[in-house]
Amino acid sequence: MENFAIMRHAVEEDGGLHPKSVGVLRRVARDLAGVLRNGLTVRIFHSPVLRAELTAKEFAQALGMAGVNTMVVGPLPWLDYDEYRVTDENIAEAMHDDAFTVFITHEPIMKGYLRSNWVDPYIATNCSVWSPAFIIRGH
Repeated sequence: MENFAIMRHAVEEDGGLHPKSVGVLRRVARDLAGVLRNGLTVRIFHSPVLRAELTAKEFAQALGMAGVNTMVVGPLPWLDYDEYRVTDENIAEAMHDDAFTVFITHEPIMKGYLRSNWVDPYIATNCSVWSPAFIIRGH
């Protein structure tokens, strides 16, 4: 199972995303577009928390600007920091067809999942993307 990634949300400021985070999301989107094969659709799920939803929308827009067909599917309760249930089973259940799927969540959840997969949890900075196939650092 390598056609997914877990991403930590961007920094929220005054009900929107911090301008620095928007710039980082655009760079991360370009980097992801360079890793994905042409024509692959990216589906984005996010935590129900506002900063994760804002991150999903901005990231989808940035991926679109990078030429990637993208759709924000919506929130999944298990991506919320009150649930702490990012597991291989939940990921596999949410994935469909051939799309590359991005799950936007929070630091403690991302770190917990990375630890469970023997990955250094300190890569879980804002806007960072971890996949079994690659890592794209945020800020």
